[in-house]
Amino acid sequence: MEHCKTCIEKNESYKELKKRTDNMSSDFKQTKESYEKLSKTINQYRDASRESEATISLLKETVMDKQMARNIHIDTIAKLKQDLEKARIEMERVGKNLISYSTASFVLDHILPKPTGKDEFGEEVYGYGNKGLGYHRVPPPIKESYSRKRPKGVEKALNLK
Repeated sequence: MEHCKTCIEKNESYKELKKRTDNMSSDFKQTKESYEKLSKTINQYRDASRESEATISLLKETVMDKQMARNIHIDTIAKLKQDLEKARIEMERVGKNLISYSTASFVLDHILPKPTGKDEFGEEVYGYGNKGLGYHRVPPPIKESYSRKRPKGVEKALNLK
């Protein structure tokens, strides 16, 4: 009976070990399934990460292209502003020349004597735009202390006052 007693103990031990093995086998299967699920999830995240990196790279290139285009436009605007300033300066210069030409034209028209015709000797007679006025072959006084009357508007045109 002693022999049987050891057999019963062994049998009990065997049942205990079998139960533990079955539990461990079940735990192993669950762990394996969880590992496979986790691996699939990790692979999905890796794929998504690669796609995100590709998208980010494309976006960075697009941003760089846009920045370069923006810089080109800014340079163009700066150049156009410089050209506009040069044109404005040139316009002011031409305007001042035009004013000086108009002043010179006023002087020529109103101050300098104009030929009014020919006298009885065939020589040109100069006047100031009004017939009968002006000097005809008469020299100025010796002291040169005379002053001519200026036509109206000459002082203003020449900025004499």
